[in-house]
Amino acid sequence: MNRSVIVSSACTVGLTYSQDHVLDEEAPVVEKLVKANPYMESKVVAEREALRGAQERAVIVVNPTTAYGPGDWTLNSGTMVVKIARSAVVPVPSGGSNVVDVDDVVEGIILAGERGQSGRRYILGGENLSFSQTFFTIAEVVGHHPVFVPLPHWMCRPMAGTAWVVGSLIGSRFLTPQIVGDMFAFKYYSNTRAKQELGWSPRNSFRESVDRAWHFYRREGLVR
Repeated sequence: MNRSVIVSSACTVGLTYSQDHVLDEEAPVVEKLVKANPYMESKVVAEREALRGAQERAVIVVNPTTAYGPGDWTLNSGTMVVKIARSAVVPVPSGGSNVVDVDDVVEGIILAGERGQSGRRYILGGENLSFSQTFFTIAEVVGHHPVFVPLPHWMCRPMAGTAWVVGSLIGSRFLTPQIVGDMFAFKYYSNTRAKQELGWSPRNSFRESVDRAWHFYRREGLVR
């Protein structure tokens, strides 16, 4: 039987405002969040269409979290790495996210194609880290420690409003209310299903991923 692996995103699993709440593949889709986030909506729609095809052929969906490592030519996750490496002051929102190495994601995709159950989703995630933990680890790897300024949760709403105004004026895809709001939420995910059903487990720590990414950025002249 032909097998198809659809690479989606862990964003479709949703988010929470409690750092003690870890989400898995069975978390219900929050339609309000989907409608407010075009990227998330596109991934949710794509997943639903793909899984409809699971009635006729083997279709498996993988949901990688935020990936770090070499090959990030557009500085996607690398934007934060460069910001910490080059800034004197960096605000630290109160939320957190799950991080994973890009090579571990590739291995998970391959295993999903070999062992995944049709119609199932698999979160490919590594460590659940607060943004404070994430930023401090990056600072240690790049050898530059800016002044980190904690941002309490109550600042989310005024900052989101400011982002809407400024982002609209300068046409930035990185400065939006949705992105600002996400920085105060927790995208903590469980990889238990991928471990149990695919035999997958992340091999690289977050520190190792950032170190590999940092070497790549410098070698390819993406940072100066």
